[in-house]
Amino acid sequence: MISSLINLLVIGLVAGFIFSIPVAGPIAVLVVTNSLKNRARFANRVALGASLVEFVYVFLAMFGITALIKYYQPFIPYLFLLGGILLFYVARKIFKSHISIESMQYEKSDNDDEKGGMRAGMLINITNPTIFFGWLTSSFLILSFAASLGLNTGGMEKIVHENAVEISKITEERVPEFKKQTIFSDSTYTQNKTINQEVNITPYEATILSIAYAAGISVGGYLWFFLFGGLIRKHRKAINPKYLNISLKVFSVFLIGLAIYFVYLGVEILV
Repeated sequence: MISSLINLLVIGLVAGFIFSIPVAGPIAVLVVTNSLKNRARFANRVALGASLVEFVYVFLAMFGITALIKYYQPFIPYLFLLGGILLFYVARKIFKSHISIESMQYEKSDNDDEKGGMRAGMLINITNPTIFFGWLTSSFLILSFAASLGLNTGGMEKIVHENAVEISKITEERVPEFKKQTIFSDSTYTQNKTINQEVNITPYEATILSIAYAAGISVGGYLWFFLFGGLIRKHRKAINPKYLNISLKVFSVFLIGLAIYFVYLGVEILV
C-alpha cells in the first residue's frame, strides 16, 4: 500500500500542476488579474481556497460519491446559477479596476490587508460542479494510463470507473456535460484490461489512497498558480499600463461569458 500511496501522490501532483496550466478558468483569471495589480497575498489565497475545494471534489470523485450523488444532484442547477451570479459580480469589479503608473511603482508590504482571497477561491470552485465531473473523467484516464505503464495505483482506476458508471446511470439527462462522456460505457470497461482485473482493496485503503491522490491534485494546482502568479508580478512593470488595463477588460469579458454559460446550464437542467 505504501508504494501505491506514493505513486498516487506523485501522479496527483503532476496531474494537478499540468491540468492547471491552461489559463482558461475563473480561478486563473482571478490569480492573473490580482497578480497584475501586485496583490500577491490575495492571488495566493484565491489559489489556496480553490485548491481546498478541489481536494474535496477530487476525493469525492475517487471514493464514496455514488452514495451521495442523489443528494448532491438536485443542487447542481442552483450551484450553476449561484456561480454565474458570483462570476458576474467578480467580472464587474475587474472591469471597473484600473492600473496606473503610480500604482505599479508602489510595492505592497506583507502587512497590507488583502483578506477575502481564500473565500473567493472557495466560493467560485464550490459553485462550479463541472470541476467534479471533469476530474472524474480525467482521473479515470490518468490512473488507467498510469496502471498500463505498470505503476501500482492500488486498483483505484477500477474504483473510479465503477463510480463513474454508477453516476452516469443516476444523472442520465440531468447533467448534460456528463452524459456526453462515452468513456464510461460497459464496452469500455470490458475492453480495458487494467480495470477488468480483480482488485482486493478495503474501504480503509481506498479512503487513504483517495486522500493521497486528491492531496496531490490540490497541491499541484496550487503550486502552478503560486509560481505563475509570481512570474506575472515579477515582469508586470515591463508592460505598459495601457495594455495591462486592456488585459483586465478582456479577462472581465471572459468571466462574463462564463457567468452567462453557468446561468444557461442551470436553467437548462431545471427546464
